Amino acid sequence: MKTNELNSHNEDEIDLRLFLYNIRRKWYYFILSILFFSICALLYLRFTLPVYEATYSLIIKDGNNTSKDLEDILSGDLYGNTKNIATEIGILNSRSVLEETFNELNLGVSFFSKNGFTRFPIYKTSPFVVKVISLADGIYDEEFHLTRIDDSRFKLEINADNHILNDYKYDGTHLYGEEIKSPQFKLIVSRNNHAFDVSKEEKYFFTINSKNKLLAYYHEKMSIETINKDATIVRITVLDNIPDRAAEFLNALGRIYINRDVKDKSSVAALTLKFIDEQLKEISIELNANEIELQKFKEQKGSVDLSLEAKNYLEKVSFIDEARIKAEIEIRSLDYLYDYVSGSKDVETIAPSSIGYPDPLLVNLITRLKELQSKRKYLIYGSSSQSPAVKVIDEQIEQIRRALVENINSIRNLTRTNLSGLTEQLGEFENLIRKIPNIERELLSIRRNFTVNENIYLYLLQKKAETGIAKATAVSDNKVLDDASITELPVIPNKKYLLIITLVLALSMPVIIIFLYGYIKNTISSREEVEKLTKIPIIGVIGHLNMGERLIVSSKPKSSIAEAFRSVRANLMFFGLDDTHKIVLITSSVGGEGKSFTTLNLAAVLSFQHHRVIIVGMDLRKPQLILDLGVENNEGVSTLLIGKTTLEKVIQKTNIEGLDIIPSGPIPPNPAELLSKKETPNLLDSLRSKYDYIIIDTPPVGIVSDAMVIMKYADINIFILRENYSKKDYIKTINNYYTESKVKNLCILLNDAGTNHGYGNYGHGYYDDEKKKRSWFKRPLV
Repeated sequence: MKTNELNSHNEDEIDLRLFLYNIRRKWYYFILSILFFSICALLYLRFTLPVYEATYSLIIKDGNNTSKDLEDILSGDLYGNTKNIATEIGILNSRSVLEETFNELNLGVSFFSKNGFTRFPIYKTSPFVVKVISLADGIYDEEFHLTRIDDSRFKLEINADNHILNDYKYDGTHLYGEEIKSPQFKLIVSRNNHAFDVSKEEKYFFTINSKNKLLAYYHEKMSIETINKDATIVRITVLDNIPDRAAEFLNALGRIYINRDVKDKSSVAALTLKFIDEQLKEISIELNANEIELQKFKEQKGSVDLSLEAKNYLEKVSFIDEARIKAEIEIRSLDYLYDYVSGSKDVETIAPSSIGYPDPLLVNLITRLKELQSKRKYLIYGSSSQSPAVKVIDEQIEQIRRALVENINSIRNLTRTNLSGLTEQLGEFENLIRKIPNIERELLSIRRNFTVNENIYLYLLQKKAETGIAKATAVSDNKVLDDASITELPVIPNKKYLLIITLVLALSMPVIIIFLYGYIKNTISSREEVEKLTKIPIIGVIGHLNMGERLIVSSKPKSSIAEAFRSVRANLMFFGLDDTHKIVLITSSVGGEGKSFTTLNLAAVLSFQHHRVIIVGMDLRKPQLILDLGVENNEGVSTLLIGKTTLEKVIQKTNIEGLDIIPSGPIPPNPAELLSKKETPNLLDSLRSKYDYIIIDTPPVGIVSDAMVIMKYADINIFILRENYSKKDYIKTINNYYTESKVKNLCILLNDAGTNHGYGNYGHGYYDDEKKKRSWFKRPLV
């Protein structure tokens, strides 16, 4: 149970008081952190190109589709205009619209100037103009370095190393306007006279951008979103180092988007005009032939007047002929529409009806088919063609398409029946016309053809004018709300946010470092931590010793360290140090924990009370006390234990009254065996009768076993632990000695403790060393 009690502590617990103490003690971490992150922020401001934000707004026409079909529910459209706006956003962000914008702004070539480590993009003020004639794939996005030589010559260099071109190099001097030819590229570099004369720099470079790179760049830098879920206003933002380029890009994008909408609306009229022009061309040829034929008749036959009967026939036949030709034109239009629809093509770009009077059912079916195809385009932007919503619409499109094909066939059959009736009427009138004299019949035929073609020609001209007006007046349903505007200050770097981030990092990083260091460090940090790790009594805490005299209780009796040793002396009395229990053994786990330093000062502070005290140097391997006290080491414990000298000869006086020492003597080859001899307890028994207190200095128990041999002879055994030096695992060894009762009267003394700990603060201002400046360096204690 005692063992479990000692080892049941939680080493992962966070000591908040110790953590705050470490933060206060390492205040300079925060100064260094603030300096470091401030320098980083300044470097970031110095070498980061400013980025500006341009904003552009469009009003998208609401589809006004308030009905909720199954595909609406499946696609999540609960507000009526979501699908329309999502489709338009997809169009704005589409490859075709962006590529058309790139071409209009001529963004294929990007120029840069270089100042130190920073590249500065140039837009419209470059002293050069590059015309690309041909370019291999591996040259795209590579840097062409251009160096001005004089007003007529320049040097062009390229060093390309990519997966297409392996270490390709080009270096040549050329004239401005000269065609530069190489196996990988052909281009012409000309002077931009507006910027060339004022340019002071000599070195530039440019890249010929691939379409994929430009698309990736603007997809990353461009954002398209609605202002809220209920609005049909779309806001487009672009980030760019060059504010003018960002504004021009947005304006061009909006303009191209609006123009595409107008083109889509006018494409119906364009197709109708194309069809009418084809018919006009045919009718015009026939009409010219009729005019020539009529002229020849007049030249050959002279002036011939038609009889009243012939004129009546001509009027009726011309009317029927005109109706017949219109029917034939309408059938050709229906045949075109039938082939288009039955071929499963998109009907968004075809005319809603044939030439002539539109059929209401036909117009309604085409309009419905257009709406369904628009919905399908919207859904494809956010899902696959196998999604339930798309499948529902595909089924409805197929149903409407079949109904449309049946309607076209029905109209076409009706028109053909009408055409057949007109043909029969013409046959009847032609039989009557045969009764008219030949010369009148011949003139009637010529005038009939001329009149019919002329009327059809005028009819087509009228339709062409009407269609042309519809095309010219086509406008987009979408409108520009706000042209591109640019932020006055750059959004990157944002000095306000940068200041906040710098302060947060500068203050949090030291806290994180101190926390992690305290969490992962394996050395003892404080008395409180020792108390958590063991139940062994702590006899005292000694503060940090700066560079100077090691016998601190004599040289600085008013110091805090001297007072701490006096406190240890008093605690030893409570611990059982008296006339019968007078042997104190001092050891540690490893060297450097302050064992000899403690032995020296503890013995001295005991002698100050007029006690006779002797130090026995049983560290036979690495004696240190002889250096501190300045005694001879020719004879000592080692020679005494082997019988080469007597006790009286090895005892030496020190400069401190009442304090003697037996040095360790020459280093023997077998210290542990030597200390195990029976002469060791005999030596201690002899000293008991002569001295009030016996202080034994031993080697570290964690390195050699010498101390374990003589611990059984000591009345009090003191283990020295050094703050921020002794490892936590050392306490486990001490705990084992304590729990297994291998060592009697075991206690711990914490050495080299921080001066700002809670203990000792009651004496603030009483110690001489508090008036002096504390050193930032620590002297190793041995």
